[in-house]
Amino acid sequence: MSDLGTTSHSATDRLTRNGRQFGYLVAVAVNAALFYIVSHVTEWGWPSFLTKDFDRVDQLILISIGATIIANLAYAAYDELVFKSFAEATLNVISLVATIRVYQVFPFDFTGSQFDWTWVARLGLILVLVATTVSFLTQVIRAIRELLRTA
Repeated sequence: MSDLGTTSHSATDRLTRNGRQFGYLVAVAVNAALFYIVSHVTEWGWPSFLTKDFDRVDQLILISIGATIIANLAYAAYDELVFKSFAEATLNVISLVATIRVYQVFPFDFTGSQFDWTWVARLGLILVLVATTVSFLTQVIRAIRELLRTA
């Protein structure tokens, strides 16, 4: 009777792990598409509110996206909580650097719009900074708790 429970449990674990691996690979594909878009968006001249100053921040954005791709490939191969939490915390730091630079450069010009979207965009960037900081702290705490639990 207990063998059935064990077999069922490991089958469930395997399905869950396979589902997560699939999700990581989907994230790689989505981020690869974003990488391509960010790499070419100024050439395309779209969206119209994006200024040439975007060239001053696009490399940081591409580094952030590239790191996310690498991390998701690593998660697909090695899906352990402590590893993933420290990797996510590292990705959050990279994202913070990129977002701070986007806020400083502010490569957006909304002058042709009937509504001044500048304050909305700046508020959005501030919210991203706050959320990313909270995520960083959460991932570090999660990793430390897991390390202490398994020690």
